[in-house]
Amino acid sequence: MEEEQHAIHWAQKKHGRKMLRSAQVRCALVLVFGAGLVAGPGCSSDSAPGATDSPLDASAESNHAFDAGADNTAGEETGVQDGGRRPIADASGNDASREAATDVSGPPADGSPGGGDAGAADVDAANDGSRDPDVATSDGPLPDATADGDGSDGARPIDTMAGAALTRGHHMGTAVKTDLLDSTTEPQFTTVLATHFDTVVAEYQMKWGTTQATRGQFNFVPGDQIIDFASRHAMTVKGHTLVWHQSLPAWVTALTQAEVGPVLDAHIAAVAGHWKGKLYAWDVVNEAIADDGSGYRTTSIFFQHLGAAFIERSFRAARAADPAALLFYNDYGAEGLNAKSNQVFTLVRDLKSAGVPIDGVGLQFHVNGAAPPPLADVAANLDRLIALGLIVNFSEIDIRVAEVPGTTAEKLATQRTLYHDIIALCAARPKCHSASTWGITDKYTWINDQYGPGHMPLPFDVDYMAKPAVAGVIDAWLGK
Repeated sequence: MEEEQHAIHWAQKKHGRKMLRSAQVRCALVLVFGAGLVAGPGCSSDSAPGATDSPLDASAESNHAFDAGADNTAGEETGVQDGGRRPIADASGNDASREAATDVSGPPADGSPGGGDAGAADVDAANDGSRDPDVATSDGPLPDATADGDGSDGARPIDTMAGAALTRGHHMGTAVKTDLLDSTTEPQFTTVLATHFDTVVAEYQMKWGTTQATRGQFNFVPGDQIIDFASRHAMTVKGHTLVWHQSLPAWVTALTQAEVGPVLDAHIAAVAGHWKGKLYAWDVVNEAIADDGSGYRTTSIFFQHLGAAFIERSFRAARAADPAALLFYNDYGAEGLNAKSNQVFTLVRDLKSAGVPIDGVGLQFHVNGAAPPPLADVAANLDRLIALGLIVNFSEIDIRVAEVPGTTAEKLATQRTLYHDIIALCAARPKCHSASTWGITDKYTWINDQYGPGHMPLPFDVDYMAKPAVAGVIDAWLGK
């Protein structure tokens, strides 16, 4: 069975440096990176905590496909902002208040209600009694671990964001840049990263502008540094991104129509091939749909010369370069129900129907806290994507609150509720395998460059103190 072979291959790659339980090799429990623990052929439901008795769907269209079942959940109102993103530059800290902030070494202490539970099950269902209930580990592609909370061997206490996510078989990630990893002048970054997250995404170090700034000359050093850090802290890595209309060197935008296709193929082969087996997934194509949902983004050099065929071409090249990696389409402004999300749905549906190797969709969730669309719309969109046989991840979450009325404390309370309710939607769906913030601290965020200071979009403030949002995320993963 192709799915089981993929699971075994993935498990062996990710756990080669650790002792891999025989049940993990025999079973397809590791097929999905947190997309529900589903027992494969020859496995019982007690092979891993939280496993179900449902077999993997042998009729899936690709060896990375998943069954289409999903929990359908309606909820309160929240939402996302559908604006674009621009390249980030390190921003200086702002003067945001740290009301209700707590120390990063422990759980947030505000204990306030987190809004709707989105139908999440009680966390006790995820504990099988064979491990410390205060320590969460993954039976997916993360090694089991101890309870010290440093993340060095895969575990995170359940009073951290990643630990809480792991109790549900999900994962908590964030985008990082190399200049802050293992920093001696700003060690808080590594402390918070290794404590509260178990997945990292390369913010810019794997994009074309870094990996092939000069034609034919590849620079993998920054990306390798991220992978090395992740390996030392038992974290997995998602590659971002192989094909995007931004972060391109001038030589790419100057290519002729005859050159674009072969150059695209060669770039994907070289980059995905270099990190073959070291990443659990790739954002293959990023932001190919126009903001108004009218069609494809016509400013893309790839669309201009190759038409929409560049998308299928990119996915097939990525699969050839790294057959084990999950392959995602990633976009913003397509989280709820609107013209753009309809266009994204049509795109990925047609790719699936054509047998293109696409495994999932990344929904970015750049949220304007003052103008959220209904949460029920987001739930409906998730369910229709999952019904296609795709997995979903919440790929770039940040929630800006400068336009939210009220005091700073009130703004942060609203932010907490929004973080909670968005994460709760993911927690309630096994096929939503992970959620990632686009950064850790308000000190370093693209929002400061795009919109100015005062938006406080991330879970930790400029001094790395946990904001109320951290408690909201933890409660959402724990079903509170």
